Amino acid sequence: MKSEQIVAYIVIAVGIGLILFAAYLAYSDYRTYSPQLSQSSQDVGSVLSSVISSLLVLAMKLGYLGILVWGGSLITKYGIQLLNESKKEPSKQ
Repeated sequence: MKSEQIVAYIVIAVGIGLILFAAYLAYSDYRTYSPQLSQSSQDVGSVLSSVISSLLVLAMKLGYLGILVWGGSLITKYGIQLLNESKKEPSKQ
């Protein structure tokens, strides 16, 4: 096996690893989520503030996970391109 192919497989493994890491983070956050509901009667402003705060935290987490998956898919794509190019080259022996 040529060194270019080994590097390509390593790059593919890193990309897939990033995607799996993002999936693990999403699943672990899903398993540990507990909504914070208060039983006392509050005014509309404080309830709305609490809901908006929760939604902003969720949006930031989703953005982070989206960037991780996007980066992992780009790295995997470049690894596959490198592997295809190394297989197309005629062997220099």
